[in-house]
Amino acid sequence: KVVRALGYECVAMGILFGQSGRYIGKSLEKLGIVCDFVYAPGETRTNVKINDPVNHITTELNEPGSPVASEVFLDLKNRIAERIMPGDVLVLSGSVPPGTDRDIYRDWIAYFKERGVYTILDADGELFRFGIEAGPAAAKPNIHELENYFGRPFHATEEICTKAREFFRFGTERILVSMGDKG
Repeated sequence: KVVRALGYECVAMGILFGQSGRYIGKSLEKLGIVCDFVYAPGETRTNVKINDPVNHITTELNEPGSPVASEVFLDLKNRIAERIMPGDVLVLSGSVPPGTDRDIYRDWIAYFKERGVYTILDADGELFRFGIEAGPAAAKPNIHELENYFGRPFHATEEICTKAREFFRFGTERILVSMGDKG
């Protein structure tokens, strides 16, 4: 939605499930976003965020989602490959359905980089750990994802910047660390 609001062309692609998925697709189309989703059996997961403004705590309740057959991922990858051109931007973000190979983002980043596509990684845990190894053009870990990757908390901005720069060794050109309410 942000890319479209900034006046750029974009195509929303991914895997959606059931009535909730169809609702998401139709809602994006109403905003003028071109959609090319693969629909699979099951139901799109629901995530709930509860914000406590007094104690400054956000609680997230995230459903696991439905498993997806490898053929569905292959269909999605082929659809992306048909649409995307050298110099285009591909954002790989968020979680993947249960049972999905944790190195899927690494594989897709490598595949699309070979075709001249500018790849951006925005993921957590093993998806980030494996994906960053492929050297996406840009990566956007939040502070918690960065701490998770390195296995320890960071307190000073300089320390965060020093550790984030380590991703350059994979060929990543830009690292953007979001810090929640600290920017």
